[in-house]
Amino acid sequence: MLTALTLALLVSLAPAQEETPPPTPEQVELAVSAIESGLEEHDLEATLAAIEAAKTVPHEDVTEALGEAARTPELEIGVAALDALGRIEHDSAVAELKKVRKKAKKLLDEEAWAIELWRAMGRRGDAELIDELADGSVTAQHFKVDRARILALGKIRSPKSVEALMDLMKRIAIKEVNGFMDPFRASLGALTGQDAGHNRPLWQAWWNDNKRSLALPEEEAVIENKKIRVVWEGFWKDRKQKDDEGDGGR
Repeated sequence: MLTALTLALLVSLAPAQEETPPPTPEQVELAVSAIESGLEEHDLEATLAAIEAAKTVPHEDVTEALGEAARTPELEIGVAALDALGRIEHDSAVAELKKVRKKAKKLLDEEAWAIELWRAMGRRGDAELIDELADGSVTAQHFKVDRARILALGKIRSPKSVEALMDLMKRIAIKEVNGFMDPFRASLGALTGQDAGHNRPLWQAWWNDNKRSLALPEEEAVIENKKIRVVWEGFWKDRKQKDDEGDGGR
């Protein structure tokens, strides 16, 4: 059984935020063993505490342990582990997220889990994940999950994200497209600073005029429309803030 003292030690051993050296082997071992022990003992509280602490121990062994936790049938643990994979400052989390998606396809049917997977991929901001997010159609049947894919693409600052968004928009059935235009406007606005409203033909005309020479602003663009800005900012709130406000599934 993991003790509060052990978890406190893990947090205290974790490197500070500014100009930090890599974690020591002892820190890595403690982070991994804390997650594994919590899972083996089916101790929800200890596992969640270990996952939270592991965010501060950037190492490929830790991301692998988080990936294992993400694939557990216990959804609260899986969602927390996905959130950690989106935030831990180690590039190996990108490959781990791809592996999680490949090995845990059944969990994609769980709405909260799937939303957190796409959010984690977007938060990584890595162009290697664009194809993962753009894979498949967008339908009203899976509105919340597909909305998350659209909003996640808006966090990956690459012209390929814009191309993927425009391709997804083009493939939505006419009778369903209006329901998805808020997240499309949010992502395209954050990426490009443009807003063609809810008019798909206007967006397609803009894309046709700009796709060959598109250069994104270095920083995330400010979304001027208040309603669309709320959609964007609401999706990217921290999980604790979402839970406090009662909108954890958005």
